[in-house]
Amino acid sequence: MKYRSYVQKVEGNVDGKLEYLRNQGPSWYAIVCYDDRALENLRKKAIIQDIPLEDQFIPKEWRETYKHGKVQVKLVNTMPGYAFIKTTFSTEIFHLVSEIRGCGWHEQGIMQIQTVPDEDAERLKNMADKESLVEMPEEPRFEPGEEVKILSGPFKRFEGKIDSSDNYLKESGSGLRLYKVNVQIFGRDTIVEIKENLLKPVETPE
Repeated sequence: MKYRSYVQKVEGNVDGKLEYLRNQGPSWYAIVCYDDRALENLRKKAIIQDIPLEDQFIPKEWRETYKHGKVQVKLVNTMPGYAFIKTTFSTEIFHLVSEIRGCGWHEQGIMQIQTVPDEDAERLKNMADKESLVEMPEEPRFEPGEEVKILSGPFKRFEGKIDSSDNYLKESGSGLRLYKVNVQIFGRDTIVEIKENLLKPVETPE
């Protein structure tokens, strides 16, 4: 090809990719992270090593469950294994994330790392600030393997397949039902939990 994007030009050139990522300035990146303690360790180590880390979070949202006749509202992880950090990319932050126990990169090397759009990261982060607790219908509407479309929330308009469903029991005996939906996020298969009333079947062409 006569014309190529800058990213294509630096393919195979780690120094070029590093320069490209640095030039993005403070940006969001998706990393592997298994719990809050690991992310907190990353934050503390970044301070000690004077590595700029502007923000970090694990995607969570409020969910309501019923246990022993009492309502419990708690934050739960919606994307297990994922965290997002905002930083100016450097070899220092790359190695720091790789060295922290419970953290790492989804990509195999610097050449594969990409930034996450600000609007996507902020939407995921803001899930923890909103309580959207809606009771689910008693009867399940979808079957494993069924193709569905997400109607609202941070994954609005994503399409995927039902993996399996989890039932949170209510004191009445009916379920506050969530579905595990397999969707493509940043080019990877990812399981997300979506409320039943936020899904609809994908229309198949006649």
